[in-house]
Amino acid sequence: MEKTVEVAAGIAKNRPEGVNNIKQLLIEHTGNSLEEQFWTEIEGRQGRFRGLTVEEGFSDFLSRKGRKPAVS
Repeated sequence: MEKTVEVAAGIAKNRPEGVNNIKQLLIEHTGNSLEEQFWTEIEGRQGRFRGLTVEEGFSDFLSRKGRKPAVS
């Protein structure tokens, strides 16, 4: 139960719009193949997630966990 509360608190620290979008994607993904899930996420990034950068959408998470450097 402790871990559940810890995870919930971590989710609650993120922007409500981002959490809602991820929740909606998870609901939409139910029963879909991995390829369908992948394309739904790609379409979401071009539509409903547009305007939010990763840094904006997950600023609290990134401030806590950091970001791995891009591999070149």
